[in-house]
Amino acid sequence: MSESTLAKSYECVRIENLTKTFNIRHTHSLKEFVVAKLKNKRDAEVDRFTALNNINLSFNQGETTALLGLNGSGKSTILRCLIGADRPSDGRVEIFGNKVNEADAQFRQDVATVVDDLDFFPDLSVVEHLDLLARAHGLEDPDDLVDSVLEEVNLVPQSSQL
Repeated sequence: MSESTLAKSYECVRIENLTKTFNIRHTHSLKEFVVAKLKNKRDAEVDRFTALNNINLSFNQGETTALLGLNGSGKSTILRCLIGADRPSDGRVEIFGNKVNEADAQFRQDVATVVDDLDFFPDLSVVEHLDLLARAHGLEDPDDLVDSVLEEVNLVPQSSQL
């Protein structure tokens, strides 16, 4: 097939040398940790756990990719770094050649995600969550869009529920 019959494929996601390390406290609460640290106690020590170590991946436009692995193998951590919910300890994550920056309005508009392990706002209703996402991503006519989505998935009766 010639290039004219195939959509030109280009790299849209690049992950280079991604490392994510978490601190593990040996106390039960932040308060206990701070008090122990101030008193220079051993139980205030922090171990480091490396969830991702030097991961390299790239995805091209039009590709479908699945992350497979055992529980705790880092799949969700990769996704959280990819959408900006977690910051890498080291390495680089780019989407369309731009460094992932969840604080950037253009990034939020270009990358829409719903990840089940991210905590939303417990005091917002279904319709308020959808409205928040639509506005955060700069979508046109967010009120009409939210209404049509609620109708399409038959959630109008539940739209005011938390």
